[in-house]
Amino acid sequence: MSLHHNRHRSDLHTVPDPRLFLAHPGGGHSFGYLNEIRYQAERLEAGHIRLRFGEHFGPNRGYGVHHIIAEHRKSLKDHPDGIVMAAVRFVSNIVQPGAAIHCEFASIRGHHRPIVLSRPTGYVVLEPKHDTDSQQFYSVVTAVPSTKAKGPRVGTL
Repeated sequence: MSLHHNRHRSDLHTVPDPRLFLAHPGGGHSFGYLNEIRYQAERLEAGHIRLRFGEHFGPNRGYGVHHIIAEHRKSLKDHPDGIVMAAVRFVSNIVQPGAAIHCEFASIRGHHRPIVLSRPTGYVVLEPKHDTDSQQFYSVVTAVPSTKAKGPRVGTL
């Protein structure tokens, strides 16, 4: 586990590295796999779905578990292992085989953010990234307890 340390006054605080991948409740770092999707003239590359600890910069600005907790704490169901595991479980309950994939195709540069929608649980917004081996994966930006995904349905998990 990668951690970095921040010194605040005279205390030493250990904060998880925002890039830290969190484990799926069933094990491993993949929450699912998005197969390549072609929709009209657009293309979403294949890749594993991964959840990072992340950061929260303000309303509607951030990514990962930290951002999900900051934005949607009230809608997360209690988990015996705490709020982080409640957010991890929320994401894992949405990213399930058969969940719908939507996409607005709003990125001019082609870095489209697919949305995984699972009724009645909610949706997860994904962002394409590359790991240290230049392999494509999708990082969870946020998870929302709503079933109103934006963009056309372009496939399923």
